[in-house]
Amino acid sequence: MTALEPRLINLERRARACRRYRNRWLAYEGLKRELTALVGWDCGQPSIASSGHYEAAIDRIAMALEV
Repeated sequence: MTALEPRLINLERRARACRRYRNRWLAYEGLKRELTALVGWDCGQPSIASSGHYEAAIDRIAMALEV
């Protein structure tokens, strides 16, 4: 997926950096909003515009945040 949408790498890095935040759920919500533009039904890449791709990406963000 990152080959098609390299901005996902930066999003995961930012999620890891947010681990130290007191309210990681707030960070999660913001990152989730950004993610919808990169992968899933609302993205501009037809090959990663599915709920399965979105679920895989949001799971990765949640793991990076440790939520």
